[in-house]
Amino acid sequence: MIIDAHAHTGGEFNNPDNIIKILDTHGVAKVLLCPSIKNTLKIGNAPHLEIPLIKLHPYYGWLYVNPACRLCSQLLSNKGDGNLLVIEFARRYPDRIIPVFWINPNKENILEYIVNAKNKYNIKAIKFQQPCDNFSFNDNIVYQIAELCANLNIIIFVHPHSAREVKRFIDLVRAHPKTIFIMLHISGLEIINKFNFIHNNLYLEISPHSFLSKERIMLAYKKFGATHIIFGSDTPNDRRALSNNIKKISNMNFTLKEKELIFGANIARLLKLETN
Repeated sequence: MIIDAHAHTGGEFNNPDNIIKILDTHGVAKVLLCPSIKNTLKIGNAPHLEIPLIKLHPYYGWLYVNPACRLCSQLLSNKGDGNLLVIEFARRYPDRIIPVFWINPNKENILEYIVNAKNKYNIKAIKFQQPCDNFSFNDNIVYQIAELCANLNIIIFVHPHSAREVKRFIDLVRAHPKTIFIMLHISGLEIINKFNFIHNNLYLEISPHSFLSKERIMLAYKKFGATHIIFGSDTPNDRRALSNNIKKISNMNFTLKEKELIFGANIARLLKLETN
């Protein structure tokens, strides 16, 4: 079973019917869907960014993507509540689309907001998008959110902004061993390796296709093992994101059991999903 653990509304995922059509085309059972930046649905075709020399840079993910994320967040006008939109999509296909709430720790009454979202919508995951929201992982409210998510059985997806923030994120993970964290785009891998940091509650997501070399994915695998690697696509922020990443992982030197874990079994276990 394949589960796309990281995708956004927008582009080819701009309505629930299109999403299901694409999932079916590629044999994907479910998708974890979070809002796009400022809830922008009209996203054009993603550029093809496979530039070998640039991709060799160990910090490629945040040096070349994060500034663009921050700029888009500053320039785009808000198109509404993206969290309510993913709920709307999920209601159309509750067995296929799993909503992930974008959480800005600076939002007023954010703890109450998360509790209400759990009670009303039974959300299973939230996302910190640090390149777009001005906060630090050592902020007191972030620690409170992490503790709350442990109590509510909510997974936290994380997109860190810088090397300094990855170091602070490591401290956050250490301080909350009962909270499940998934680092998107393995963007802090080199910092994690530098500090020889391994925690059972930290998982690494491996999208998008154009930004992650097979070598970096194997580095994550050697450090954490297949049990802590999570498949995602980052649709629509990469061209043919879903099909290309499925093809990449399928052709890598993993055992059949390891591919099953990476493609879906790991995230299904974390979310306690029915897999029949």
